Parts: sequence; structure tokens; C-alpha cells
Amino acid sequence: MAGNIIPAIATTNAIVAGMIVTEALKVVFGAKNKLRNVFIKPKPNPRGKILTEEVPSKPNQQCYVCSERREITLKLNVKSTTVHSLENKFLKGILHMVAPDVMISLTGNIVISSEEGETKAISERILEKVGVIHGCILECDDFLQRLELRIRIEHNNELKTDEFLIAKDTDATAINGQEDGKQGNRIKRSLSEAIDECSPIKIRKNDGEINS
Repeated sequence: MAGNIIPAIATTNAIVAGMIVTEALKVVFGAKNKLRNVFIKPKPNPRGKILTEEVPSKPNQQCYVCSERREITLKLNVKSTTVHSLENKFLKGILHMVAPDVMISLTGNIVISSEEGETKAISERILEKVGVIHGCILECDDFLQRLELRIRIEHNNELKTDEFLIAKDTDATAINGQEDGKQGNRIKRSLSEAIDECSPIKIRKNDGEINS
């Protein structure tokens, strides 16, 4: 069995690479209307094919990754939540950013930096004390994922420390950077799905298909 691993990997990779190039050529020659999602099946379908295709779905305008307007409104308590919590429990824990850089749009002050140690001095300070107040806009940039996002801050005294609520989804709340039962699961799942839908390669676990 071990002797079959390398040939199998090489063959699958070659097929996927070939289909990626095929779809890329459609973009180069301006035939975007002919783009297709292509799946590799582990076994031939009734027609004897291992490659199947479908028309790509249109971008979800409610998704901050897919839509042209990458902006969300975040409700939180700026009088008790720290910079460290915003970075690790919301940006990294819920939005799944890897190395975010965050700047206050109006003042240009850097609140969170991907450069190690650059904002360490203010990491444990309350957001309000560093200029993150009600109505301000944060410009977030995750270079490793090529993701830019604007966050409108809305202060809410009723929210507890480290409790975050995305305003457009009133049923989705994350408390202490973790899911709060079914509600927290909804926010994390919806944001994760939004990112997965934009990924160039998806694996369909249900039927074993690979999407390229």
C-alpha cells in the first residue's frame, strides 16, 4: 500500500493543477462567464466521469469577505474591554485573522500591530483609554490573508467585558472570546463559512469531492 501513495498524490495534484490552469486561462482571455467549479470524485459517476462541474455561486453581499463593502458594526463595552481582548478574542478568535494590524481611521493611531512588541505597552489598556470610542472606525488589515476590513465601533453599557456582538446579526454573540451556546456557534460558523466560500480549494466531506 505504501508504494501507491506517491503515484496517487502526484496524479491527483496533477489533475487539480491542470484544472486550475484551465480556469485561470478563462480569466486571462476574458471568458469569466465560462468559469466553473470543478470537483474530483473518488469514483466515476454514472456517466463514467471523475470530474464534475457546476456554475459558481454569486458573491454573497451580506458576507464581509465576498462583498465589495467590507465593513461590519461591532457592539462591545469599550469601558471595560482591553486591546488584548479585541485582538485575541475577537479578531483572531472569531474573525480568524492571523496577524491583524488595526488603526483608528480618524487619528491614524495604531492600536494593534502585527510587528512583535510594537503595541505591547497598550495591550492591557482599556479600549476607551487608547481612543477606541463609540462611533470611531477601525481600519483592519491582515496582510497574510490579504484581507482588509472596516469595523464601526458601537459602545453598549449592557454588554459585559469581552462580550462582542456584530450588530447586523442580533442572534450572534460571543462571550469571553468563546461561543455562547447556540448563539456563539452561529456567529463563528457563519463567519467561517464566509471565508471557506472564498477559498480556491474546498473539500466536500460528505461525498469525498475536491473542489478547485
